Amino acid sequence: MGADAFEIFRLASAGYCCSQIMMIFYLKENNLENVPAVKAMAALCGGVGNLGKTCGVVTAGACILGMYAGKGEGAELKDDNLKKMIKEFTDWFEEEFEGTECVDIVSVDVLKDINEHEVYPTRCGSIIQKSYNKINSILQDYGYI
Repeated sequence: MGADAFEIFRLASAGYCCSQIMMIFYLKENNLENVPAVKAMAALCGGVGNLGKTCGVVTAGACILGMYAGKGEGAELKDDNLKKMIKEFTDWFEEEFEGTECVDIVSVDVLKDINEHEVYPTRCGSIIQKSYNKINSILQDYGYI
């Protein structure tokens, strides 16, 4: 399953940001519900707290990879693949979108109300879709899905 453009638009129209949409796709794909995880992703919106820093798709993507390969409970260990997968994803992202900083990628002032900029949801929707599909490809390559 991949990220559906219509669903991205629907979720964005409902007020979810890029990082939250990424987490919602992960949860739906895995038949999970986790409102606190979706809420936590709000801190990554607009480049970490709407400051234009690292794109929320990048940081949410790293979190999704961590859902598969991160340490969970007790004696469970972090999988050695986690760092490799995150590096592969971030290297791909930087090449694909010519950077990782939200303000540079989206080309709007994220400190302002981004809803008044038509470029934000259009550009970010494509970034979400391509990135979520890339994450699934990486997870398949490493045998997680």
